[in-house]
Amino acid sequence: MVTEAMILNSSAFRTQNYLSQLKGSFILKFLALLASFMLVPMMINYLGSDIYGVWSTLFSVVSWVLLFDLGIGAGLRNRISEAIAHNNILEAKQCVSTSYVVVGIGAALLLLLFVCISNYVSWVGVFNISGINETDLQLAVEITMSFVLLNFLLSLINQVANGLQKTVVSVFNQFFSNIILLLFVFVLSVFFESSIVLLSLVYGIALTISNLLVTYWFFKKYKDLTPRLFLFNLKDVRALLSTGLRFFSIQIAVIVLFTTDKIVISQLLGPGFVTQYDVVFKLFSLVTVVHGIIIAPLWAAYSDAYHREDFIWVSNMMNKQLKIFVIISLFVVLLALTSSGIIHWWIGPEFNFSWNLAIPMAIFVTFTVWNNIFAFFLNGINELKIQTRISAIAMFINIPLSIVFVKYFAMGVEGVIFATTIALSIFAIAGPIQTRNILLKTKNAV
Repeated sequence: MVTEAMILNSSAFRTQNYLSQLKGSFILKFLALLASFMLVPMMINYLGSDIYGVWSTLFSVVSWVLLFDLGIGAGLRNRISEAIAHNNILEAKQCVSTSYVVVGIGAALLLLLFVCISNYVSWVGVFNISGINETDLQLAVEITMSFVLLNFLLSLINQVANGLQKTVVSVFNQFFSNIILLLFVFVLSVFFESSIVLLSLVYGIALTISNLLVTYWFFKKYKDLTPRLFLFNLKDVRALLSTGLRFFSIQIAVIVLFTTDKIVISQLLGPGFVTQYDVVFKLFSLVTVVHGIIIAPLWAAYSDAYHREDFIWVSNMMNKQLKIFVIISLFVVLLALTSSGIIHWWIGPEFNFSWNLAIPMAIFVTFTVWNNIFAFFLNGINELKIQTRISAIAMFINIPLSIVFVKYFAMGVEGVIFATTIALSIFAIAGPIQTRNILLKTKNAV
């Protein structure tokens, strides 16, 4: 039976739950991040710099698959939050069951489509690399894609947990999969020769084991929400798609902005430059990870508060997030100044690192944090129209700008990062304006 703790019916309880999720998430995210940072030099040593660049790009390419849930995952999170806010447990149960059925069918169809076209694609050409066996690369792509599609379904548990404002569950899932992967890669590095195929296999197994165990535990605790075929509801499909398609268009833009950079770098400059980019990106991801921990519980919390018309809580929390942004910005400056020493300690003094990369990456990360403050609020209350339009513009200008900066201004990897930052800057202005207008409107309505 759904517990009373799932229904956050007061500002005080909502804030208490937020702080509780924050505390647990910080500990687990720190451990997950530690495991992730240990994985990078281990993988580079195991595969070599160029092949690691291929692996990193491969992972970015297959992540495009996540688009094809048509935004159902994000829509599910909002529908659960709204249903719980209105004490409609049956609707929450139906949404969960319907989402699993729809995503399961979608994953199966995508796998079938991929199997049909994979043999006709030159993956060596896609990744612009020589010195790797075509058969091995194709097999690595097929293994990775198959596991990603399987976990396309299994990872829905993260959205269910987030919808119930239990974000610590999804953070634990990431921590658990990183630990398993770290152990597997250690075994590979000790007992096996370099192989992108084996790395793809252990990555998929680690992700699947984690998702399966977390799913089993979560639905054992919240039995009422366990997916059941007889709870599938065609009306919920339409409702989920109505919300989901708006998220889908935003997800397309996000994928283009955040994953095509590696593809552009690989094609224009070579896979070795992808490794440089990836290492610096992972270092500065410390900032986005920490901010992600802080802001992740707020998506569902904003949704809950908005539907309960607790606008004072929303305004107070938004003001706190802006104060946190100032502190994070100062940390970004400090990280940029010390990045060279950190990377040489982390990866090794022989690693080819240009300090010039730290400056555009610091600016990029600062814009990302600023945008997320407002995007999470707007996502939580389903105000997506302006985001959708801006995301489309950002998506279409990102790659052309990257090409211009690299080919005609000889800016190298820095040019690709600056192009993405310029694309992000549109919402950096529009997001705060839209948020302010909504809060003023609701304040006047009260």
